[in-house]
Amino acid sequence: MTTLRERGWLDLCDEMMLNARRTCTPLSATFELTPLCNFKCKMCYVRLDPDEVAPRGCLHTAEEWVGLAREAVELGLMRVCLTGGEVLTRPDFKEIYLSLVSMGLLVSVLSNGALIDDEIVSLFAEHPPVLLRFTLYGASNETYERLCGAPDGYDQVMRSLHALRNAGVPFSLSFTSTAKNIDDLVKVREIAAELNAPLAVSTDLLSSARTSHCEASSLRVEEKSRFDFTPTDDQVVQARRARQVLSEHEDLFQGIFRHCKAYRTSFSVQWNGDMETCLVMSYCHCRPFEDGFAAEWKRMHEILGRLEFPHECMACEMRDDCPVCPATRASETGRPDGFPLHSCRMNYTGQTD
Repeated sequence: MTTLRERGWLDLCDEMMLNARRTCTPLSATFELTPLCNFKCKMCYVRLDPDEVAPRGCLHTAEEWVGLAREAVELGLMRVCLTGGEVLTRPDFKEIYLSLVSMGLLVSVLSNGALIDDEIVSLFAEHPPVLLRFTLYGASNETYERLCGAPDGYDQVMRSLHALRNAGVPFSLSFTSTAKNIDDLVKVREIAAELNAPLAVSTDLLSSARTSHCEASSLRVEEKSRFDFTPTDDQVVQARRARQVLSEHEDLFQGIFRHCKAYRTSFSVQWNGDMETCLVMSYCHCRPFEDGFAAEWKRMHEILGRLEFPHECMACEMRDDCPVCPATRASETGRPDGFPLHSCRMNYTGQTD
């Protein structure tokens, strides 16, 4: 029998994902615990002010989130990513986190990093997430105030990162490029190197089919050539493996979800209880807290299975290789099967109008 060491972790992950796609098994999930945040980032498609929450739904309790995870585990769930808003604004974050870890789930946490205190440092030191990622929005308090409405946000985040580093807690960083922070990228890369933390740079800003304060369309950086966005070695490996999987398993990657690895393998539950295949989308509106996870997982894929390419794309010779996923379509048009004119022009002509 081939050992795990001989096959490699990435090979095993690919095999699990392919089998999950074939059998429609929910391997991974994203739990958006809250729309509330201590920052007010202008490009965020999730954040709401406290008085905006009630008209759009209600926050679910720790018991409800943990119960949902238990239901999903019965169908094969292995990984859960906790995000928001800002997850650490929830007083019961530790309860939710430890409950998921105790179930044997591989738990990831996405955060802005400003609310890390001694208790959270100790929590992550004793029970490290499989992935702990912080978004570094800039390299100064001025940038944080300009983009995130947080006058001392940079100082807060750097204190948190150094506290985690001193405690031996591994983490990675991400940077979202916008018109208001792009000039900080070089310095952000230096900070990541000093902290010995992997850095992922995102050059695409998505709006959302959901209602929020998102200003993504006005903050996009179209002149990407001004900076070197050279992918990391890990990103290159991932891209190559994705292309290999597509070519070797053509039967599993057809139609509008061809380039979506989440399809039939993953789900996202928004703070108000809506379940979608991706947090950017707002289309299926399945309700696992109310009608049970198993039934709503099945119903979600019955809905998604009816989606087709828009008629504008049907005759396009690039259709089968088009990287525009249903989430990007939803972000741009409001529907996962809409015609994404902006993305189409950017991908194939380099023009936006």
